[in-house]
Amino acid sequence: MNRALCKINEKSNDCFIIGDLNVNLKAKNSPTVNRYINMLQCCNFVPLISQPTRYSDSSSTLLDHIYTNLSTREIQPCVCSYVISDHLPVFAIVDLRTSKCKRLRHYKRDLDGIDPSRLATESQYVFSRLFDKPLTVSNFEAYFDAFKNAIDELLNSHAPPITLSRRDRKLLRKPWISKGILISIRRRNTMHYPLFVKGNAEQRKFYKTYSNKLTRIKKKAKENYFLKAFVENRNNPKRRWKMINSIIHRDSKTSSKPLSITDSTGEMMITPGEIAESFNDYFCTLGPSLARELPSPTERQSFASTSSKSIYLRSISQSEIVQPIAGLRSNKANGVDGIPAAFLKLICPYISPPVCKIFNFCINNGIFPNPLKIARVVPIFKQGDDTNRSNYRPISILTTMAKVFEKLVHMRLMDFLDKEGFNTSQAILDVTEKYYKVIERNKVACSIFLDLKKAFDTVDHDILLAKLSACGIRGVANDLFRSYLSNRSQCVDIGGINSSYEAPYDAVSLKGLFLVRHCS
Repeated sequence: MNRALCKINEKSNDCFIIGDLNVNLKAKNSPTVNRYINMLQCCNFVPLISQPTRYSDSSSTLLDHIYTNLSTREIQPCVCSYVISDHLPVFAIVDLRTSKCKRLRHYKRDLDGIDPSRLATESQYVFSRLFDKPLTVSNFEAYFDAFKNAIDELLNSHAPPITLSRRDRKLLRKPWISKGILISIRRRNTMHYPLFVKGNAEQRKFYKTYSNKLTRIKKKAKENYFLKAFVENRNNPKRRWKMINSIIHRDSKTSSKPLSITDSTGEMMITPGEIAESFNDYFCTLGPSLARELPSPTERQSFASTSSKSIYLRSISQSEIVQPIAGLRSNKANGVDGIPAAFLKLICPYISPPVCKIFNFCINNGIFPNPLKIARVVPIFKQGDDTNRSNYRPISILTTMAKVFEKLVHMRLMDFLDKEGFNTSQAILDVTEKYYKVIERNKVACSIFLDLKKAFDTVDHDILLAKLSACGIRGVANDLFRSYLSNRSQCVDIGGINSSYEAPYDAVSLKGLFLVRHCS
């Protein structure tokens, strides 16, 4: 703690230390308390709470602290006399003089409460009418927007967003708390003041017995929940480790959102909106800054391997649509369209005809829909200074329909490349054969492996499309990938606050294209 306080003091950062620290500031003769106070005062921290915050029959203590190093702003500390537990609530009113942030609301959709028969009737009626409408190049965007709006209307009609309170969000993190346990918790809280605070010895004994029994029930419910979850996920080590970390409260640092970020000018960003805009600007300009360091080609590119054959992207059948939709993971985050994968699975039999019609039109005309090119980016902390933007890795979250279309195109692309020998397996076989030839001549084989910095962000699209053409992806198929790579946009999400939309530089999200770039 002393090192952290000294670091805060060196950077002159404004800071508050708040909590039940189990140090009684009223015990002036205690060496531990004196060391604690001296440590804080040496780092320019002053106490705001001076009244006792916990009372018993025989003593009063000051265990709940608020310390700060602010000196120029007006602060109004207070100890609330209303008893809701054995500790009195403490708070401080501070005028931070910062821009106001819009209050973030959390929502949830109750997909389990959907009436399947009603959803089936409405979905069949809506999408059958949409399927009968003509689809041409001139009305493609309007047709796709009508398809997207139809899904949104069904989703909002059958599973409208429900605002979650803080208590609801807390219960979502504790799924073992049943309705009966929740009723008992509320009953215990109601009995606290009349029985424990104001009651006699017999009433206090009753309250303690009730509270202790409730604690044992909660522990047993938690134990049974995790035992059942461990059995159900015995073949899923990733899920089991996630549960273990939640039990021992070892949360991953990568899951926490950044509280402050320093931009290129050294200015500190503290509001979620400012942080989101700063990250979005950094991620979108990172590609050009790295590309400028690369040597530009002075002559026409020549490729070691070419193919005389050309790919034929076969049409997509309605049965093919079902498999990638069923393979979507329901626990993954939604894209910018806000359509959950679980809802898409429910309406899959009814959206298959229009989806098949849209995807086949895209394949036949070399068009990738613009709404499917938008990504929601979440920065994930790697290591080092958590205020440095370069220590975060961008994770792009695509829309559910984009995942389905990309998977179908990816399957066709990889089938063709595998037949033509453009794959990593063939590259490994070629290297292995060269090793054998070198060993047969009694020589030493040596390999150099390189880690490409920001490889996906620095792919030159013109070179990539030319290499695709050399590999046999020509004509309309090449136009499809050109459309896929152009006019993409993204926004950065920080705790539910989105930045403005900007165009990322040369980002390649389809893994098959990246393999073509480096393995052909």
